[in-house]
Amino acid sequence: MTLISNWFWWPKLAQDVKEYVESCDTCAQSWTSRQIPLGLLEPLPTPRQSWSHMAIDFMTDLPSSKGYNSILVAIDRFSKACQLVPLKGLSVAMETAMTLFHHVFHIYGLSENMVSDQGSQFTSRVWRAFCTYLGINVILSSCYHPQSNS
Repeated sequence: MTLISNWFWWPKLAQDVKEYVESCDTCAQSWTSRQIPLGLLEPLPTPRQSWSHMAIDFMTDLPSSKGYNSILVAIDRFSKACQLVPLKGLSVAMETAMTLFHHVFHIYGLSENMVSDQGSQFTSRVWRAFCTYLGINVILSSCYHPQSNS
């Protein structure tokens, strides 16, 4: 755009150039994207025993009952068993880690893999350190695609 505007000017020059380039077959074939290519999709690892692979997420904005209005949901990807932990609001990473440790890992043992969405609790340094310390491989699901979180 800079090159052509140095030599020419007319009203709606930018709009005309944009429309011409968008309709030009040669331009479309030779155009290269400036966006970093997206990674390839990979299937989730297949669990071989109960609670070795799990998916976690929150259910929020529920009607309050005795002060509880959120639920931490932990699902065993092998058996599809579900552990629900009531919460008094959405937890930060440290509270989520402690809740998961006391209400899931304490009962079923540590998990090898854990799938979660890209919520701030699951992408924080605290969460990554917690999972690394326990030897848990964290898998983040696609944004705005809850089906990929088991």
